[in-house]
Amino acid sequence: MLLQVLSEFSCKVNQDVERFIKKQSVEFAKKQQSVTYLVFSTEDAELVGYFALTIKPITVNAKPFSNTI
Repeated sequence: MLLQVLSEFSCKVNQDVERFIKKQSVEFAKKQQSVTYLVFSTEDAELVGYFALTIKPITVNAKPFSNTI
């Protein structure tokens, strides 16, 4: 069901947007690299968009900070 919904999504303005949702979003979620949220129309429950949040650790070099921060 999910893959069918994703396969029906199209983005004529940016093919990378379409390619990500169809070919990479599920695999990225399985690998815990990102989480994709789907946006549906309230009129006919059509998939109209999505956004993805990438899960990536941040490394901070602590040397330039003072001991009080």
